[in-house]
Amino acid sequence: MDISTLDKKLDTALSDFSSEMRSQFSDYSKEQATEADIAELSRQVFYLVDTFRKEIISFLKSNG
Repeated sequence: MDISTLDKKLDTALSDFSSEMRSQFSDYSKEQATEADIAELSRQVFYLVDTFRKEIISFLKSNG
């Protein structure tokens, strides 16, 4: 894997995260976040960071 491929994979993960967040939460909502909202956000951030971790480890292994 090269840096360009890694960049594309990380960009895809960010785009997926952004899309998921937009589908879950309105940008202009005046409602306060609930515990369920925070739990969902936490879950999605975990998935994003885990994807980054896996892709970076894969990159390092293929270039090390």
